[in-house]
Amino acid sequence: LYGSAHNRPKGMIWMFWLWASFPWGVVALVSLALTWFRRRRNGLTGKTLSNPGFRFLLLSALAPMLFFTLAGNTLWTYILPSLPFTAILIGLWASECESYWSSRMRVGLVALVPVLLTAFVGLAVVGWTPIKTEKPLIRYYQGAKDANSSPLIYLDDLPFSARFYSDGMALEVAKSDLHSLQAANSFQRLYVAVPRDWSNDQVTDLSASARKVMEDNRYQLLVIEGLLRDKQPVSDANGVRSNDI
Repeated sequence: LYGSAHNRPKGMIWMFWLWASFPWGVVALVSLALTWFRRRRNGLTGKTLSNPGFRFLLLSALAPMLFFTLAGNTLWTYILPSLPFTAILIGLWASECESYWSSRMRVGLVALVPVLLTAFVGLAVVGWTPIKTEKPLIRYYQGAKDANSSPLIYLDDLPFSARFYSDGMALEVAKSDLHSLQAANSFQRLYVAVPRDWSNDQVTDLSASARKVMEDNRYQLLVIEGLLRDKQPVSDANGVRSNDI
């Protein structure tokens, strides 16, 4: 999402293909295996593979997965060019199925597709899979900040979503640098985003004055108060400047 790198296990592109083509991808693999052994016994495998049209469809269906098999930075969308050719191959196989069992299976699979699609869409709408976006947290910060507030700080790791929704204004700051920023007394309050699974002890260890003001699916937003000192010298009745005390 948002163009950031995705570190996946090698070969994950094949699982993406099964997921995107389900249930027809599973049917394609099973039918390919059955057809292979059946035609091998009948000596028809070589004849099928020698057909230029079939070879073109098969290689086109496999090309995206073969290309990205050894890649770790992959998305499920990379298999989309394979799906039209996979669909044609499955259609060719289905048109040759004449048995009663095969006919019943086709009817069942055709009916299953809209049911699965409706179920997946419904689960996505109710938040079954949380979207990795920092938009709510950014919007909260933009509404709460004032002239004495720090830029929005992400501790140790700045997600691309935060950069996107903050128009590049969010900062990535290491924990040691955050302490230096506190010591500089540049802001009255710091807004710091830390991982959502941080415990209260970790938050307190970061700063005793830190308090959580909101959280999203991945981060919690902390506010650290009271960091700005008055830079203008103020003298009391005896002429002693408060900043010198």
